[in-house]
Amino acid sequence: MLVRVLLFAACRRAVENKDSIVVEVPAELDNDGREYCTVETLRKRLPEVLQKLAAHSAVAVNLEYAEAWQRVYSQDEVALIPPVSGG
Repeated sequence: MLVRVLLFAACRRAVENKDSIVVEVPAELDNDGREYCTVETLRKRLPEVLQKLAAHSAVAVNLEYAEAWQRVYSQDEVALIPPVSGG
């Protein structure tokens, strides 16, 4: 299954300023036969250059922060959001 992941700030810079990447993940089937993966599975399949950042970043699925167990379908909008600071 392929999932497009939107990238911001440090995550974007880590992959040569690409605004998104496509990640191939192993899929499971829900009760309706639709393919999905979990947020945790997706995190583990990110390119190595993003692994350290991803460990400290939030994941949003369809504009809402997601937990590790949440399902991600191929058509979902997924974003990797690194920590931010401000003053």
